[in-house]
Amino acid sequence: MKSVNLYYKRIIASNMYKKLEVIIWMVLLVASISVMFCLVYKQAVYPLQYNSDLEFYIDMVDNIDDATIAYPVMFYLAYALKCLLGNTQIAMAIAVTFFNFMALIITKSVLNKQSGEGILSSIGTVLLFFSSMIFNHRFIPFGIPHYYVGVGTPNPWHNATYVAARPFVILSFLLGAYTLDHYENDFTKGNKFTWSIHKYYIGFAITMLLCTLTKPAYNLPHMGVVFLVAVYRCLKNRFKTFRQSLWLAITYIPTIIVLLWQYLLTFTNNIFSNYEQGIAFKLGGAWTMYSDIIPLAIILATLFPFIILIIHRKQLIDSEQFRFAWQIFIVGLLINLCLIEIGPRAKDGNFGWGHLYGLFLVFFVSILEWMKDIRILLIDKCLKKHIIITVVETIFMSLHFVFGIHYLQLLFMGYDYKLPWY
Repeated sequence: MKSVNLYYKRIIASNMYKKLEVIIWMVLLVASISVMFCLVYKQAVYPLQYNSDLEFYIDMVDNIDDATIAYPVMFYLAYALKCLLGNTQIAMAIAVTFFNFMALIITKSVLNKQSGEGILSSIGTVLLFFSSMIFNHRFIPFGIPHYYVGVGTPNPWHNATYVAARPFVILSFLLGAYTLDHYENDFTKGNKFTWSIHKYYIGFAITMLLCTLTKPAYNLPHMGVVFLVAVYRCLKNRFKTFRQSLWLAITYIPTIIVLLWQYLLTFTNNIFSNYEQGIAFKLGGAWTMYSDIIPLAIILATLFPFIILIIHRKQLIDSEQFRFAWQIFIVGLLINLCLIEIGPRAKDGNFGWGHLYGLFLVFFVSILEWMKDIRILLIDKCLKKHIIITVVETIFMSLHFVFGIHYLQLLFMGYDYKLPWY
């Protein structure tokens, strides 16, 4: 094993490996983007056969002069492309694919930097963006009648705004984890404001704002976690870190202002204004409309991250990023379980989007831990126990990926993500 490890170290240090890494990444990137564009194009051009929310969004772009859009980033990009190309459907397909491209590039860069693995980070990126929930018609007797609705996936390919906001979500998460880990030191009284330190807070404020202006969903669980953690730390330190907490809160002011504007616009000036509307507390929320056994649905969507959590539970203490992802997932899950919109949109389950972003993030940090385990297996001395653990992790990761490819195949065949199995 020692000679194999030394041989692998020599390989990854060679120029040939670096060239191979670039070739593999470019092939995977082009293939991924091509598949994503084909699906979005079908959804845009053939909405009756390929159900998604794009038909409604395309109509909004066509009537953009007469509409006030609460989350305009994707729509204005699609409108600009429409002015260049003269076709709204193609413009929207390109816009959504561009956001997918951004998310892939960001993820690849982060996984590469944090794991130290080139080829493996390319594979991990593709696994992340093509994984889904575990689904099968055999789950019907257990109260899981749908393969997507009521379970959820880190990659809901039918929702364009989810896809559009995802690159900003990833950046907001990474910068948010950094600021949460450092704000108590960075904003200590007497510390000078320097660009090298405080650029992360400025970057976070910008990415969080862009995230909110693209799809206002991720910000709720994110801000909920940061608020709870900052209050807890402030109380634990007997208000000695109140100043730092206040400065951290300032980075959220642009997002909070936009959220208030979006809330007023959504609930006071829209097509549902003649109906009773608002937000209500209801245990089970809209989730119970689609799933009878919610705990099973959670497991089917989150099996691989749960396995990683059990194996790497120590990371909840050692890694702010790992802990932050799981905190966002839990808060998003609670929001989805407890809140529901009043009125015609209750069945849409819009409070579930924060949960799905949390699901994507726990897959993100879990794939990173899986990659680190493989790196240890290849480079360092490892026990038989570590080999078994890595094999188990790989099996469950592969399971989500295989079902993800199958789910994507169903969507390409024209299956409606809303329909149950029977």
